Amino acid sequence: MFSIRPRTTAERLDKVNDRGPHLRPVVGHPPMPTPFRSTQEVVMKFADTALAGHGPTVRADRTGRRLLVLASLSTVGAFVLGIGLVTGAPDARIWVEAWRTSAYVVFAGLFALLAAAPRSHRGLWELVLGQKWALVVFAAVVGDVNEARVAGLIDLVLVAAVTVAYVLCRGWYAWRMPAAGPAGGQPSGGPAT
Repeated sequence: MFSIRPRTTAERLDKVNDRGPHLRPVVGHPPMPTPFRSTQEVVMKFADTALAGHGPTVRADRTGRRLLVLASLSTVGAFVLGIGLVTGAPDARIWVEAWRTSAYVVFAGLFALLAAAPRSHRGLWELVLGQKWALVVFAAVVGDVNEARVAGLIDLVLVAAVTVAYVLCRGWYAWRMPAAGPAGGQPSGGPAT
């Protein structure tokens, strides 16, 4: 009989495993044993409750991701400008300029990773925000030191955008995901015994 309500996971598994009275059993494929079926239901319910209900709305998630893409592209722009600074830097500053310019590529990549999967990287949001907030605070403390005011304002705008993206994408949800097990189910630390 046709039903309007969606079937539960248990009902779908029963349909697949029992194959119904009108279908012949598939040769070589016995029905799934009950203990495995109940274990699968528990795993599916855990995954459903971990991911459903309180996640970001589609609009908030897209807005947050767009802010991260914008941050990544602006950091690539800073990298391009940094190349000019490195080529024109005096010998006393060339290493510092090259170091700063290479950091732009790293942060552009970090922002791109966060934009691609905002709730998949534990601690990445916090690492990025911590470093950027530290630079903003340091720029405020040192005040009028060479380049501190301009760099501090740029980092303040960047940290504001990333903080808003963190809230919109609910980046802290990365901590709620279960940790991935080792490949092949082997415990880390050596071969299986």
